[in-house]
Amino acid sequence: AYNGLIGIGKAVENVPDIIVSDMMMPEKNGYEVCDTLKNDERTSHIPIVLLTARADASSKIEGLRRGADAYLAKP
Repeated sequence: AYNGLIGIGKAVENVPDIIVSDMMMPEKNGYEVCDTLKNDERTSHIPIVLLTARADASSKIEGLRRGADAYLAKP
């Protein structure tokens, strides 16, 4: 999806097996995508991997706190 808002819509519509999301996106960022999908019973079971250049510990903790199943830093 081009942005987080479209990605949320596609996830609700298609219910994928896994979601790999960037953190920095227009409309909704990766944290907001996690919040939305993990708090919706239709999509809460889908594993979400956040892929980002933000490799600091506080960003990783925040991503996991928001429901990401994995937080991977880009090289």
